[in-house]
Amino acid sequence: TADAIPLFERASRENELSAVPVANLAGAMLELGRRDEAVREYRRALTLDPTQAESASNLARLLREKGETRQALAVLETARAAGSLAPVVTLERGMAKAELGDLAGALADFREAARRDPANPVPLENAARAAFQLGQARAAAQLYEQLLRLTPSRGDLWKTLGAIRLE
Repeated sequence: TADAIPLFERASRENELSAVPVANLAGAMLELGRRDEAVREYRRALTLDPTQAESASNLARLLREKGETRQALAVLETARAAGSLAPVVTLERGMAKAELGDLAGALADFREAARRDPANPVPLENAARAAFQLGQARAAAQLYEQLLRLTPSRGDLWKTLGAIRLE
């Protein structure tokens, strides 16, 4: 990974208008634990292309981890306003909304992310939890059932669904 950084930097200089090498540079820095530099490069990539989904979602996640959830949500809202409808952006936006206490908004985002990426169990699981926390037991059970169709070997989900049905 460290060897890739100068190559991404060179690619960025070769095509200063492309966000791709900048995003790749940010990803390499993140992989090496250079989080502050990764944040800077993700911001630069989004300046070049505000719709770049991986940059927006990764930057937002890094900001959330630093306790800057409102800034994370602003990054994601900017990406959405620019036209990014990628499931990772929607999923991460749901995470930020959940952290800020907007469970209804988070549930809507998790459902949308699951609709856009039906093979990914993460948005479904988050949606099921949000629905349950909102007191929507029937919706939570239905979401857990969908999730179990994707991951039938997860015993914890079967137990959770059983508990919801019992209630």
